[in-house]
Amino acid sequence: MIQERASSWDFTPSEVRYLFRFFVWTFIVLLFVNAIVCRFIIGFAGQSLVHTTTNGMSYPYSWPALPPRGDKWPEPERIAVYSGLEEFLESTYAVGWDSNYARYVMNVVHIGKPFNTIETKETLVTKNGEVLHANPPVGAEPQMRWKIFGVILNPFIYSFVIWAFCGLFPVRVIALNRYSRYRRLAADALCPKCGYDILDLPICPECGTPAEDQS
Repeated sequence: MIQERASSWDFTPSEVRYLFRFFVWTFIVLLFVNAIVCRFIIGFAGQSLVHTTTNGMSYPYSWPALPPRGDKWPEPERIAVYSGLEEFLESTYAVGWDSNYARYVMNVVHIGKPFNTIETKETLVTKNGEVLHANPPVGAEPQMRWKIFGVILNPFIYSFVIWAFCGLFPVRVIALNRYSRYRRLAADALCPKCGYDILDLPICPECGTPAEDQS
């Protein structure tokens, strides 16, 4: 039987395979969890958000530069922003008027940290009660858009953190403890694998570990 070489603080092949599988499966699970949680929360966002009005000193998130009509939107005059779930969910409502007294309104809800995973966006332009532009059409539900950076990178970042603390760190501690034990046994002319007294034998007669693993 071929023994895995494990006399140094490096990982054994089985530990490397374990760490690889640990990361892959963690990423796959979090990929689905991230998508399901974001989809579930944003489905109720429109019913639960309460905005706080502020002066529009900063440019609002996703304020359209060019709507489908082709006219440039005016600078927003009022902005309301809501952040919930430790800023995991954010909604931005902005409104502005042009020189012809047309009213421009935008409402964006996006969710995900550190990158947006899902976004919904509504834009509306009215003048004297007449709807000049509406996306989506008035009365229709806004369409959700998946953001590829958030869908892929968020689970990857979460997976790496979990992998580092729950996978890499414990295995590294095991490897260092094993190395310390092997060096101690080798110094006493004992097999670093099973502790059998091998003296000057080239291979351990008990478990088959080569004597060079003592070095």
